Amino acid sequence: MNITDSYLIEYKVNVVKAFDSYKNTATLTSDEFNKSDSILARLDGNDNYNKILTKSVNKTIVTNQDTRLNYTLNLAAITGTINKGQTFTDKLDDRLTYIGIVEGNELFNVSEKDNLLTITAKKDIPIGTDGSISFEVDTSKLIPGDSVSNKAYIQFNNGNFSSNTVTTKKIDGSVVLKKTNGAGKLLSGAQFNLLNGNNEVIDSGISNTDGEVTFHNLLPGNYQIIETKAPNGYELDTRPISFEVNNNSVTPILLEMENKLVKGALHIVKQDSASKQKLSGAEFKLVSEDGDIHTGLTDEKGELLFDNLAPGEYNLTEVKAPIGYELDQSIHKVTISGEKSDTVELTIDNKEIRGAAKLIKKDSQDGSLLKDVHFKLVDGQGNTVLDDLVTNEDGEITVSNLKIGNYAFVETKTQDGYILDESITPFEITDRNYTKNIELVKYNDKMLGSVQLEKLDEDNKKPISQTHFKLINSNTEEIISDLVTDQDGKLIINYLPIGEYSLIETKSNPDYIMNTSPVNFKITKENYSTTVKLVKYNKKKIETTGSNDSGADDNPNNSNDVNHSPDHDEQTHSALPSTGDIVGFSVLIGVILVMAGMLLMKRGRNPRA
Repeated sequence: MNITDSYLIEYKVNVVKAFDSYKNTATLTSDEFNKSDSILARLDGNDNYNKILTKSVNKTIVTNQDTRLNYTLNLAAITGTINKGQTFTDKLDDRLTYIGIVEGNELFNVSEKDNLLTITAKKDIPIGTDGSISFEVDTSKLIPGDSVSNKAYIQFNNGNFSSNTVTTKKIDGSVVLKKTNGAGKLLSGAQFNLLNGNNEVIDSGISNTDGEVTFHNLLPGNYQIIETKAPNGYELDTRPISFEVNNNSVTPILLEMENKLVKGALHIVKQDSASKQKLSGAEFKLVSEDGDIHTGLTDEKGELLFDNLAPGEYNLTEVKAPIGYELDQSIHKVTISGEKSDTVELTIDNKEIRGAAKLIKKDSQDGSLLKDVHFKLVDGQGNTVLDDLVTNEDGEITVSNLKIGNYAFVETKTQDGYILDESITPFEITDRNYTKNIELVKYNDKMLGSVQLEKLDEDNKKPISQTHFKLINSNTEEIISDLVTDQDGKLIINYLPIGEYSLIETKSNPDYIMNTSPVNFKITKENYSTTVKLVKYNKKKIETTGSNDSGADDNPNNSNDVNHSPDHDEQTHSALPSTGDIVGFSVLIGVILVMAGMLLMKRGRNPRA
């Protein structure tokens, strides 16, 4: 080996204990000389041989909810002293934002421009002393999957030296568990625990209205979610759901868990509110909170069962009542607890329908109200329900407490002077009209009779027209003032109520003597349906000077005079002479003729007169 020869010797050592730096000394020995040399070495391979500038980060993984990161720079002298005023720099990634110093403010000043940090020592840092500074940055601009790496630099003895490189990666770090009933319905209220890989509970949560529970800030590792309380009405599922978060978890981990319902039932009993008799045919509607509708009818025992009901609140309403009963319009709140498979018992009463009806009795002609008219009430089969019902002062009968069905009023006795109306007055009580008073009006016809008076010549029995009469009642009240016989000598009066009447002659035919004696007659319930016929005779005026002033009937045996009244009720002076006055009448004619002749003779002698 010559002195000018060189050799490269490589060897490896095992590091038993880690230090910031190591001093390695090599010695070359020969017959001519003995030479040694030393060098400092660092495990991180930094080429800064006489100073140690290291960088560390408090998190190598951050999550979506974690927006803060701390960097620490440590400056230490291997030999000598780091003088006051020594600077080093740290260029932050553009996706990071410098916030401020956390520790080390007493040793260093920090200035920032365009994300370049310049750090200056405020005092000397002697050998064996560490000078550390920590500062905080914001990582909000990072998105899951981003990694950010950087290192610090120091300039010393006209050389540039760097620290080690640190790296941080952002992951999503969340898990979302969706709770359903297996049919797509989202379940809220389920409670869960989150366990780490050591089976330690590190968080808990409750599923929201969307059926979701979310856990955040999960660093890489193995986890389990265990249900501790099921949603209301569902069975608890304690089987753990395992999942893993790793460095590549850049989106939420999605999990799903189903629960089985704990179902219940509703048993309804329908009965009469008074007798407690069970009622069939009632129809019900059961509506859940989600709008699910169940319907059913009570059976012959008055029972209805809604089963297989999911837990929750329900509204029960009656949509159709049993025949003859009022509809129950109340809303019954029903709760199926879901804590166990139970049956809710509910008894609902119905009130039997009872209606009413009013009958008003009126006169068919003038509408006046008729009291004291008797009725009975019969049902649809003709059976008497109520008997001897009598109209009051207002002509009314009111019946109430009637069950649903067909009924009829039947008149049994009417007011005096009226025709009994044997026709029935039907009506019906239904579930639609029972709350209203049914009002019926029934009219009665009066017993109205008629009368015919025939005016005849007493001698020849010929009809006498143009004879005037008036009609009065038994109280002498004038009913009709001017009645006149027609060319047949007749006058007819219709619509006369039952009672006593009189026809009185008020003016005679000019050729006849007036007969003022009344013609009396009656309209009765026995004769109102036929016309009462009357005949009255009048005596013709004759030429006579005498008169019969006795007031007696000239012909009392005249069977056609219904009143047997005198035929001459007043003195009649005829303009024509009677047979006993013929002589006197002739003399009077002669005197008149003589006087007329004398007058004519006088005018003949004196033509100028």
